[in-house]
Amino acid sequence: MTDIPGASDVFKGGLTAYANQVKEDVLGVSESTLRTCGAVSIDCAREMVGKVGEKFKTDAALSVTGIAGPGGGTIEKPVGLVYIGVKFRDKLFVKECHFRGGREQIRLRAAAFALNQLRRAILGLE
Repeated sequence: MTDIPGASDVFKGGLTAYANQVKEDVLGVSESTLRTCGAVSIDCAREMVGKVGEKFKTDAALSVTGIAGPGGGTIEKPVGLVYIGVKFRDKLFVKECHFRGGREQIRLRAAAFALNQLRRAILGLE
């Protein structure tokens, strides 16, 4: 995205918040959400995308939280479970996704899905 000259006119930045401490301290995700729902949850994805929009002061924002594997999955939250938050202007929604494949495939599929959902939101299709 930032290979294109002038990208800074439309792309303000991004944040990788792997650690819960970063989700709390930098983004402002509530400790209660992380404790009760977990980092991989619809609630966390919703808070993350809302906070990203606030912090970066943008019309559009994305959040992605999930389990790419190969480890870390459980019966309740298996490898491939990803929550994708999308915010465009006053509209905010979260999609629960289940992707198959290895770690890299899951990450690429989640990124492609997230960008497509944002595109759809911008076009008014979501």
